[in-house]
Amino acid sequence: MTKIVKSSPLVNTLLRILKGMGEQEKQLQTIITAILCVAGAMDKVREMVLRAQNEELKCGGNFIKDK
Repeated sequence: MTKIVKSSPLVNTLLRILKGMGEQEKQLQTIITAILCVAGAMDKVREMVLRAQNEELKCGGNFIKDK
């Protein structure tokens, strides 16, 4: 089931939302990250964060960068 969920449009939508969030939305970032983790997509979150850090871009406010 995890493989089905990982490739779903829902996961991609949540990743896009997470990427565009500002620093003031920490609670919502926590909830979306938890949903992605349960869906088995934590590797995609990590990949997004690493790519942003390598390019010195912000990614989902400080919540993600601090973790």
